[in-house]
Amino acid sequence: MTTTVAEELRRRELERYILEMEWEEQIRTRQAEKHFKLVEDVFRQHLGEAERMTIRQLITGAAANGRCEAMVYSFPARCCTDGGRAIEKNLPHWQKTLQGNAKELYHVFTETAKPQRYGLRAAVVDFAEGFPAEIGFFVTWEPLFFRSDESIY
Repeated sequence: MTTTVAEELRRRELERYILEMEWEEQIRTRQAEKHFKLVEDVFRQHLGEAERMTIRQLITGAAANGRCEAMVYSFPARCCTDGGRAIEKNLPHWQKTLQGNAKELYHVFTETAKPQRYGLRAAVVDFAEGFPAEIGFFVTWEPLFFRSDESIY
């Protein structure tokens, strides 16, 4: 039985698609490994093993799924001096309203992860009666892209 031109084109397209999916999986795996190292390096002295494990799972899971951020911490809005309003309004001084563990985590992050080109975004993740109730910290990162002449190995 002979192969038609259309069948050959479909086969080639499928092969190309499979190679592309394998490449993207390798990129996601590499990114997840990079973020695993971040959690170990950044939070080792400031968080317990259970907390680090949870953050590590959140970040590496998000990276493995192709996302570029993960919520790693949440706290009641009442832990902010303004009840979370500066975060809700995305005001430039929102960091100054943090207290307690949130403030410590923010400082640890800015001293260790920010120089490695990670970002930290704070957002209201829950409201109660129209007011911020829960704040989330999201670690963000740029996706890994490779030029075609670069190897991921």
